Amino acid sequence: MLVLTVIAKTALLSGILIGAGMIFARTTLRPVNNRFTFLIQRFALVIATAGAIAGVAILVVRLGGAFDVSIALIVLQSSSGLAAIVLMFGALLGALHTRTMFVGASLIAIAAGIAGHASANSIASGMVVSLHVAAASWWTGGLLILVSEHGISDLPSFANVVNRFSNQARLMIAVLLAAGVWAIYDLLGLSMSALGSTYGKVLLAKLVLVLVLLCLALYNRLKIAPALNNSISGADSCLRKTILAELSVIALIIVVTALLTTILSPPQGAEMISSWPLRFSL
Repeated sequence: MLVLTVIAKTALLSGILIGAGMIFARTTLRPVNNRFTFLIQRFALVIATAGAIAGVAILVVRLGGAFDVSIALIVLQSSSGLAAIVLMFGALLGALHTRTMFVGASLIAIAAGIAGHASANSIASGMVVSLHVAAASWWTGGLLILVSEHGISDLPSFANVVNRFSNQARLMIAVLLAAGVWAIYDLLGLSMSALGSTYGKVLLAKLVLVLVLLCLALYNRLKIAPALNNSISGADSCLRKTILAELSVIALIIVVTALLTTILSPPQGAEMISSWPLRFSL
């Protein structure tokens, strides 16, 4: 059951980052629209929906396995049930029409903040997680769009999209890091001993992967992007390779995050900080 839980959460997170992320990135980067990226986007939304449904099904099994009215009410009143409903509605809006895509992606990010350890602390913590997920989604979706643009755009057009991504990434990375630091502080407080727990060690592994990701992004911005703007031969191919490396690191981060949000929990001895007077509970 634990393995299935991790797989369902991995599928959920992957679908969110890719599906919502491509919508967010498409809105700000203004790339060449092509059918292939839309198909990937919709497929990712389906995967996210399937992951959410699987998560609810696993919750039902843990509650006894029989799905009756009482169990349905318990699920619907839980943060996982509410998050699944919001996510599925957002996925539907994201897949139906271009005019509703952004609203749908925003609802998906909100759903990510409803469920999880942080949302149990406070509404503000859930909002911070939503911002964190939205920024991470934009980054992931933006990288996928850049890979797609490399194959269909001429070099000047591709360079323009890369420059827009590079400029916007500074803000997104700032939001990503600020929200991530807040979430860690909110979960663990100032307890250094918490980092010695299994949860803390896995969290540190995730932070190392994030550092690797930031180094790759910095290399792209300082070395490869200028070479691309100067039309240096091979710069576009080199950029594509480093983007694929970034996506590989993101895939590892997704798996680690799935572990942190399913089979692992913050140590009970950590100093929990609540920044909102109202607890988020249903």
